[in-house]
Amino acid sequence: MAVTVALTATAAANGVIGGSLDAGRHQAVGALLVPTPNGLVPECSGVLVSPRVFLTAGHCTNAALAAGGAYVVFGDELKPASWTPLHGTAVTDPAYGHDSADPHDLGVIVLDQNAPVAPAALPTAGAADRLAKDGVAPVSVGYGYSQRLGNKDFVYDGLRHAAAMPVVSETSTLLRISSQTGAELCFGDSGGPQYLPGSSTVVSVTSGGNTVCKGSATTTRLDSASARGFLSLFASLLIR
Repeated sequence: MAVTVALTATAAANGVIGGSLDAGRHQAVGALLVPTPNGLVPECSGVLVSPRVFLTAGHCTNAALAAGGAYVVFGDELKPASWTPLHGTAVTDPAYGHDSADPHDLGVIVLDQNAPVAPAALPTAGAADRLAKDGVAPVSVGYGYSQRLGNKDFVYDGLRHAAAMPVVSETSTLLRISSQTGAELCFGDSGGPQYLPGSSTVVSVTSGGNTVCKGSATTTRLDSASARGFLSLFASLLIR
């Protein structure tokens, strides 16, 4: 199971196609903004896992590093006229991209100050081992494209969306989640979390899908030894 197209889209102001409005249910989910000549624009989704650690995908933090800045904003709707972005430092997992079996597609934004929302919880080791076998459908959350106009044409509404999507297979480091419920992850949802049903625990973050945002998407497990190893680098900041 390989990561395919990164679900990120710089400058397109790029939640979940077929999902419902989040309506404040997952306040720890925010958007990663990057600077452009026209100001800050959304690049990816992500989730706060401690007051100053915002977790997202590694390809998203690499985009922020390339753009020369990283900012995070929270809320049900992204409104440039009224948002208050928090500046931070982007850090990509050093092992990102070196192993197709374990892509290490993780990164964090270490915020300069505490975020104004409560963080989500990280999973225990092995928490995702039986999700496919048990038919669990984690809740995916993100600010990506929210509507389909055609096979490759999508609409962005700037709203946080959520949808339960079942895990259909897993490796030791990745989950594959299906769009069989009618919801689909799309561009802008990269880095957005998958919450265990009925909990504040995030078990993975969105990594990639395909160019038409159909079928299934790949997410990076947070309960694996490699993910826990990367996050341990920020252990002092993960203490609530």
